[in-house]
Amino acid sequence: MTHTPPETAPPLSPRATTAVVAGLLVAQFAFLALPRVRATPGLWGAVLGWGLLALLGVLALHRRDRRAGRRLEVEPRVRTPHWVQLLMHSAVFAYWGWHWEQVAAQVPLMLAQVAFAYLCELLTSWRRYGRFRLGFGPWPVVGSTNLFLWWHDPYFAAQFGMIALTYASRELFRWRRGGQIVHVFNPSAFGLALAALVMIVFEVAHLTWGHRISLTLGQPEYCYEWIFAVGLVVMVLFRVTLTTMGAALSMLAIGQLYEGVVGVSIFLDTAITIAVFLGMNLLITDPVTSPRSGGGKLIFGALYGVLVCGFYLLLGEISHPPSGGDPGLHVTFLDKLLPVPILNLLARPIDRLMAKLPSIPWPLRGAAANGVHVGLWIGLFLLVRPALNAHPGRSLGYWEQACREHRPRSCATLVAFYERACESGIGEACHNLGVVFVDGLDQMPRDAGRAVGGFDRGCALGFAPSCGEIGAALLLGTGVPQDAALAEAAFERGCAGGDGPSCDGLGELLLADDPAAARGPLGLACIRGVGRACFAHGELLRLGRGGPRDPAAAAEVYRVGCRAGSADACNAGALMRWIGDGIPPDRPGALELLRVGCDQGSDALCRRLRSLEAGDAP
Repeated sequence: MTHTPPETAPPLSPRATTAVVAGLLVAQFAFLALPRVRATPGLWGAVLGWGLLALLGVLALHRRDRRAGRRLEVEPRVRTPHWVQLLMHSAVFAYWGWHWEQVAAQVPLMLAQVAFAYLCELLTSWRRYGRFRLGFGPWPVVGSTNLFLWWHDPYFAAQFGMIALTYASRELFRWRRGGQIVHVFNPSAFGLALAALVMIVFEVAHLTWGHRISLTLGQPEYCYEWIFAVGLVVMVLFRVTLTTMGAALSMLAIGQLYEGVVGVSIFLDTAITIAVFLGMNLLITDPVTSPRSGGGKLIFGALYGVLVCGFYLLLGEISHPPSGGDPGLHVTFLDKLLPVPILNLLARPIDRLMAKLPSIPWPLRGAAANGVHVGLWIGLFLLVRPALNAHPGRSLGYWEQACREHRPRSCATLVAFYERACESGIGEACHNLGVVFVDGLDQMPRDAGRAVGGFDRGCALGFAPSCGEIGAALLLGTGVPQDAALAEAAFERGCAGGDGPSCDGLGELLLADDPAAARGPLGLACIRGVGRACFAHGELLRLGRGGPRDPAAAAEVYRVGCRAGSADACNAGALMRWIGDGIPPDRPGALELLRVGCDQGSDALCRRLRSLEAGDAP
């Protein structure tokens, strides 16, 4: 069968054609000179290896054509969808990158993928048509791919592999629609979906930036509004509004139904996650691989919403946290990628179904009808915007209450809430994450290793109570090897940050070898409400350890410690007052301290109080 390109234009001269092919190859290998590429063997090997494969492909096609007496033709061809998508993707990257510096750092590797994508398009066009249409076609492919997934540098060969799969799918999977032979799958989504399956089956999602991408897309304050505005341009030009609107409506309806039945939100803190919102605006809207009719587009979009929700729940069930040497599996961010190839296979059946159904009379057609659709989408967005930006799930109390009530998935979602906030640099969230795994929650077992990880991150972010916890873990060897020196440093940092238990830990650590040094931190811990530190500090003052004896100060410190909940401080303070140990006797004061300790639940102090009130000896 002979293939001819749908449109033709005067080709470039043979010399210019050679220059284009050589330039693309040089551009691919030029990225080997980047310091970042040279510093990472896996990245360097990816650029070189895929470049060599492209070079071998060029040589093979050149040999084929020379034998047949043909030559490659290069046709300049700029198509509106390609440069519009380039601008829209660039707008998203620019706004996103303004709030997350890693985007700018990734730009050179995106450009390397663009060079490789040009080579892939060259090879597939040359093989099929004998003509390469030179335009902006590769840019949307690379843009769509990189909006959702990056592999870490040592594994970047997989990133080039996704680009190669994009073009392979266009060649291998084709069918007839509307009198034309077109590709079946959304090219970018095909590579992304296969990568997603690899991540799930082999549990290698931690080798990608996927989870971080899905979180950081939501960092800009007006992220939904920005993506909405960018998507409007695509909708106005290419009439895909009903696809996006169908997806939004179905997800909102499913979210309401789920919350009504289960009692909590299906997603963490929004009705539609920002990454899914991006997908429904700029990923599933490919007109070639989606239904042609208006009703078909609406159904197509609605099915996307259904599948996203289903995959999110399913992927949440198979995800599991890291433990020991296991990096864990967090794959819920793949929910917006896996449905797309499935839907692409349904595009032609949906069109056939719509053709059999009776059409609804509608006076508007073409651009006028799309204008109405765009207007409806704008109204819908304005209506649901609060559910996107001000969802009750953004409140920590919402998930804490749900977890206490043992609602399905709520405790796991609470942990995800803490993890997300911790990754965003909120030390208190890291601390709370540690507390969760110290205490354990419904269906969330205790995990000393993860607890220490949360406290360590919280301390590094300057949250003083976390320093006290990590100091205690280091002192006792809970979840980490014992190290008294590191424990002392952690306690010092926490105490300097105003955490009473850290001061107490530091004082207790110093007490045996250097009572004088222990007095300061124990005194600070007592002032900050740590009752047991008051008792220890009172003992130093009463006995004159580490400094002069000061019975009056000791008696006052015992009183403070008693009211802070230390039964030992109540007992010691009462005894000092009863017998007058260095201070004037104060038997009513002694009885008062015993009452405080008794009221706090000390049976021993209750018995002593009754004994002294009966006139017995202390």
